[in-house]
Amino acid sequence: MKRSLFLIITLSGFFNAQSQNDLTLSFMENIFQSTYINPAAIPVYKVSIGLPIISSVGTQFTNTGFSYGDIIQKDNRYTNDTLRGNIGNAYKKLDSQNYTYAGAETDLFHIRVKIRRFYFSAFSQIKFKARYSYPLNFMDLVVNGNGAEQFGQVRDFEFKNLGLDVDLYRTIGFGITKEYKHWIFGTNIKYIGGIANITFDPGKTSGVKFNEQDYFAFQSQSDMVVRTSGLDENFDFNAQSKTFQNQDGGVNQSAIKDYWNITKNPGAAIDAAVTYRPSDKWQYTFSIVNFGFINWKSETYNRKITGGKDFKGFDVFGYFLRGESKPDAEAEKEFKNSFSYNTTNESYRRWMVPQLYLTTKYNITYKTHIGLMGYFEYYKKWRPAVTLSVYHKFGRVLNVVGTYSVQYGRYDNIGLGIMAKAGPCQFYFGGDNLVAPLVRMMTDGFEIGKKTVDPIKTFNVRVGMNLVFGAINESNKQTYEFNK
Repeated sequence: MKRSLFLIITLSGFFNAQSQNDLTLSFMENIFQSTYINPAAIPVYKVSIGLPIISSVGTQFTNTGFSYGDIIQKDNRYTNDTLRGNIGNAYKKLDSQNYTYAGAETDLFHIRVKIRRFYFSAFSQIKFKARYSYPLNFMDLVVNGNGAEQFGQVRDFEFKNLGLDVDLYRTIGFGITKEYKHWIFGTNIKYIGGIANITFDPGKTSGVKFNEQDYFAFQSQSDMVVRTSGLDENFDFNAQSKTFQNQDGGVNQSAIKDYWNITKNPGAAIDAAVTYRPSDKWQYTFSIVNFGFINWKSETYNRKITGGKDFKGFDVFGYFLRGESKPDAEAEKEFKNSFSYNTTNESYRRWMVPQLYLTTKYNITYKTHIGLMGYFEYYKKWRPAVTLSVYHKFGRVLNVVGTYSVQYGRYDNIGLGIMAKAGPCQFYFGGDNLVAPLVRMMTDGFEIGKKTVDPIKTFNVRVGMNLVFGAINESNKQTYEFNK
């Protein structure tokens, strides 16, 4: 059966590219980085300083449709541990709507200072985020091809909630938090400098029709648009990297500086949070972060791809399995010619994906509290999560938080956060869905192997070190957290 390559360009765009929601980080209020999620978080120290990269490095990966172990499996035809991809098995694990996210970020610097009941901060980060949403019937077309289950049957496909967004940008922000007797207000105002972007919009009409009389040929009714900024017109990453070299092979510092110029694609965003403390025991927080946009103006390409011509299709995965380097040249040419292309260079605006956090905390004792948080974000559809937390202080040196989250239909997400202070150095490590992989790693001889990562559908981790000074311990001026 022939396999249609219709819309596979969006899938390949994702894999060539490679919101961090950080559910556990929200409960690690001892560290400055928690203000990225909750600007109303009250610190334990009067001064916090972050050094480039050292203060925070974080990464996250999520794939709701299938796990690593679903697609990468042992080949039973061999006695050794030969692995192979199993597209069909992964396809069986997909939901009607599926979502993949990959992200990484690092701090360039931060400083926060307490002045009376105000907390002032400044910070800068570099972030990379890639989101990819796809429906089941899109992968049905890729895996099963354009052949109807019954001869003479015409199948219509409408790819709802199909989308791709990849962003690389830098932020420079300023924060202020004000504490009252029962209320805390906090906000971060951020300038965003866009570096590179890929955006795929399937258009208002995106369908495929199959007709047995035409030998299973399809006719596209799509009006797809692929927009990019900061990339070569032909997605030629090698050509882009060559601009960073001089003719003699040396580093072209001017080209690198121009590429990372944060004024080319300006944007702005705001984080805001409010906390209500009716008593020393209870605390309620509402926080919304990353409400903003980026205006992409530099090296912009808007590629409108319109279908309409018949295409018989060709084998997408077969040539890989047969060891061929590429599909039949004529079939590939036929596929490309089945679309009409129009490229323009207008600038465009992309809104970011904001995250919403609703948190309740109860202080059992001075050293121990529990929390409940609801998390929400919308990308093509609502993607909620619920997190339970337990936080405990072991003296003045060590603080530990454990979390349990339900997200993406998974019930095995146990997170962990550890904060330890040695002199002015505050070390921390935390993330979601860390405990089960760590246990599997220890039982597998402390090696990160297939057994460790097989069941993972989502995880994130953040690690770093801050410099902190001046513990806030004036009991007559502090709330319950500090006056016991």
